[in-house]
Amino acid sequence: MRIIKKTISDSGRVHIYVFGIKIISYSIKNYRGIHGVGNDVVVGKHSVPKLSIYGDNNRVRIDSVGGGLAVHLGFGAGDCNNCSLSVGAGTTFVSADIRVREDNVNISIGEDCQFSEKIIIWASDTHTITDMQGNVTNFGKYVTIGNHVWVGYGATICKNTKIADGCIIGTGAVVSGTFDKPNCVIAGNPARVVKENASWDRRPINVYSQSR
Repeated sequence: MRIIKKTISDSGRVHIYVFGIKIISYSIKNYRGIHGVGNDVVVGKHSVPKLSIYGDNNRVRIDSVGGGLAVHLGFGAGDCNNCSLSVGAGTTFVSADIRVREDNVNISIGEDCQFSEKIIIWASDTHTITDMQGNVTNFGKYVTIGNHVWVGYGATICKNTKIADGCIIGTGAVVSGTFDKPNCVIAGNPARVVKENASWDRRPINVYSQSR
């Protein structure tokens, strides 16, 4: 059993438990709600995400710090079912949207990541692309972001993308595909690796330099 557990009800009310005993209950401002059955949502004690879920049997685990994250699984005209989202401890968001529009999509964001402003993660497309025989060609399956990844201002991360640990995503980058090598700078539209063997620190340059 987790010592401290925080859950969110369908109505947007947060319940905090210590050793299985509910000690605090409050409502989330601007909460849009969970619509469906079998949805399992757990957020960390320092997380304040905005959630909008339409569909059944979705699993959400968010252990990020503070607000700034908006999650949209499905929408009023189209449910999403059997999707999963996990956000690791210590990850922060200034403003980022995660959007899913189809079933069975898995999104994983690691620990100690830093997301700047106006970032969007499209884990699936909004509309359908087919071949000439009518077969769908643009299924979304996953977005996987490793540990200690810095995502710059205005970046877009597209469906079926994998980003390795320690990478830096440049301002305005449009990222699609697999980037398996850790500690790279990924930038541009379409994004590509522009530098290898790079690392980063949350502290401003002058503060970091004084500590060296």
